[in-house]
Amino acid sequence: GSVAGESMKPKKYPLVLVEWDDACNTGTWHDEQEIDVWLKDNHFQCQSVGWLVRNTKDFVVIAARASWGEKQYGLLEKLPRKMIKKIKVLK
Repeated sequence: GSVAGESMKPKKYPLVLVEWDDACNTGTWHDEQEIDVWLKDNHFQCQSVGWLVRNTKDFVVIAARASWGEKQYGLLEKLPRKMIKKIKVLK
């Protein structure tokens, strides 16, 4: 069967899962050992899902919301290419 609204979805914008490393900071002072522990933490890794509306050599832009009839996109997220670990096309 088909999903409601699926026929309206343009083929040129695939739905993707992007895995990326986020930049982050701490609000406190740390000694050398605490810095090493902090760097081992995986909380820097993020995942975002959306329609891939732009894909350049420097960045990708995904949209979490789309109005296909109006050709408008919302909740845009611009991710620098160097922060991206993987892009997976969802079906």
